[in-house]
Amino acid sequence: MKKILLLTGLLVSLLSYSSTSDFPLKISSNGRFFTDQSGKPFFINADTPWSLFVALDSNETACYLKNRKEKGFNTITVNLLEHWFNGETLAYPEASRNKAGNYPFTRYIEGNIPDFTFPDEEYFRHVDRVLEMALAHGFLVMMTPAYMGYDGEGLQDGWYREVLANGPERCRKYGQFLGKRYARFPNIAWIMDGDRNPDQFSRPLETEIVRGIREFDKIHLFTAHCHPANSSRDHWEGADWLDFNCVYTYAFISDNSTVHAECLRNYLMDPPMPVILFETTYENEQNANSLQIRSQMYWGWLCSIAGVQLGNLPLWRLGEGWQYAMDWQASYDASNMKKLVDSRRWWKLVPDLDHSTVTEGYGSKNSYVAAALADNGETAVIYIPSGAGILVDLKRISGKRVIAWWFNPGNGLSKKAGEFTDKRETRFTPPDKRDWVLVLDDGDAGFGPPGKSQ
Repeated sequence: MKKILLLTGLLVSLLSYSSTSDFPLKISSNGRFFTDQSGKPFFINADTPWSLFVALDSNETACYLKNRKEKGFNTITVNLLEHWFNGETLAYPEASRNKAGNYPFTRYIEGNIPDFTFPDEEYFRHVDRVLEMALAHGFLVMMTPAYMGYDGEGLQDGWYREVLANGPERCRKYGQFLGKRYARFPNIAWIMDGDRNPDQFSRPLETEIVRGIREFDKIHLFTAHCHPANSSRDHWEGADWLDFNCVYTYAFISDNSTVHAECLRNYLMDPPMPVILFETTYENEQNANSLQIRSQMYWGWLCSIAGVQLGNLPLWRLGEGWQYAMDWQASYDASNMKKLVDSRRWWKLVPDLDHSTVTEGYGSKNSYVAAALADNGETAVIYIPSGAGILVDLKRISGKRVIAWWFNPGNGLSKKAGEFTDKRETRFTPPDKRDWVLVLDDGDAGFGPPGKSQ
């Protein structure tokens, strides 16, 4: 009876949602953002339950997806194969088994190195179920076929050793298996590497996995998650499979690896390719406070445009307390930002690269003021992390009348900051010393308060 009730609850959860996006995703005609199949722009607002396929059962997964859907997330990033992190289990091969005890492969080359050409049907059947649930909730799933692992002495968190041991033929066959099985799921994007740059040994084998997938899967987008502070294009530029560019940086690596600097550097690469802030400091790691996490989100959005990904410990490995961590501050901040994104035609935004919109007070490093202006001038979005005053050239906004708004990224509330018909350089000072978003609209564009459905 208990199992029947659990399955009934899962079915009700699935039927409560239907996908609002027409997957699979495509690249926009200008190469700057994603669209669904109908051409509707799709902003990547991602969470990172890397260990989802192994750490949770179907009912727990339904609970997770319901919460993230309610928070405004539309994308999750997951390891198809987990190596080292499974809740509070931090060891291979135990961490590679899903909640039912299934390991991804049934045979071994030697020792505990699996043969990738003998996948375990029960393991991948659970993956299928999770992908179906994600689709029902409208989620894109960005998925690593073999997370390679952070490149550090003594670390064993990825499949680098196993990929090398399987060699080109087995890697190609593994890719073919994935392509055949998952081409039918429209809500997938593939992620190569995984916290690691390709080297002379791994690059040809990852290429074989990609080739195998693409023999049967001709609809899904590909990218790469390299070592910080490296982007996908830094190591895979020119690869015929690379569709979008992931920025990965931590501010403590060097003075030059700030989130905004890396996002802008990659935005400027030619030819244009969608850029997302894929990874930076996670909530509850590296002593980061809520301001740092929130600043990263807005720098990522306004300096790359196509999307942002959030991380949290324990959520990324679904460790102890993950249910409560879904309601920590960063999740609400991401929800507030997504509401702001959706309240404006965000896909028209272009980063203020030459500071022609914010002409004074744009700061640097942690005080950097990120600004983006719509390509037709209808709106500007300006994130001010330090509460300092800025000078804005209102002539950059289209129309005869500019409406200014203050949006509070911490609670999602907004208030009008004034209307201006004298379009000249104008000073704006935030209401207090916290971080704020200044939104400037063409008064005739018909926008309501930022963060409210239009």
